[in-house]
Amino acid sequence: MRTALRGLCWRDLNSALVEQSNSTRGRIASSYFSTTSSNHGTDSKDIIDGCLRVDHVSVQAVASFFKGMAITRRHAPDIQSALEVEQQFKENVSDLMHASSSRPSLLQPVTQACFGAAGLLVGATARATERDSVVAGIYDALVDVYTDQLREIRESGSKDDTKIRVLLRKLRDVHESSLPDGTLPIPDVVSLSSSDSHIQPSQYASLLAKEATLRVLHLSKTL
Repeated sequence: MRTALRGLCWRDLNSALVEQSNSTRGRIASSYFSTTSSNHGTDSKDIIDGCLRVDHVSVQAVASFFKGMAITRRHAPDIQSALEVEQQFKENVSDLMHASSSRPSLLQPVTQACFGAAGLLVGATARATERDSVVAGIYDALVDVYTDQLREIRESGSKDDTKIRVLLRKLRDVHESSLPDGTLPIPDVVSLSSSDSHIQPSQYASLLAKEATLRVLHLSKTL
């Protein structure tokens, strides 16, 4: 983003991520659902409740992000369209939460505010390629999370998960098919540690957006 992204210290971000791990970019998403291997001893209701909490936070946060962008880019039909999709998903997830008597995450108000502010900043300061890179990072994180949720629910052996499975597949497929065209690949930690890699600022933006989204959703699962 012209001001915000260029102002980031890419070298510090690179060092922090390399020190964090030498695994691939899916490390955080994998650790996010690290309890999958022990799900056989976990109540399937607890698993579904945790998934719904994450999904509720994710759709609320992304809707807030696009609302923030829409404030400064009122005549951008793609942003309005994305916002309408997320608002519909908000209703779908809220209905399932009510039916399942699942409590919302305590982080919901905070994530909404933070993503809303991020959307406002991105909409006001970023060029089109940079905006697309941030959206790509967020969407890629969501696809990873929804995919892992589907696997987690399947491995739990739950018998009453048809509706949430259908919704998760729709969430995953819609966000995967909505990844902005023309964005550069999101780098992984191995690429960051390679001296031969030539990573563009927009790729750092994608990675930063993805990592931030994954961390927020990781916390919202239990809080």
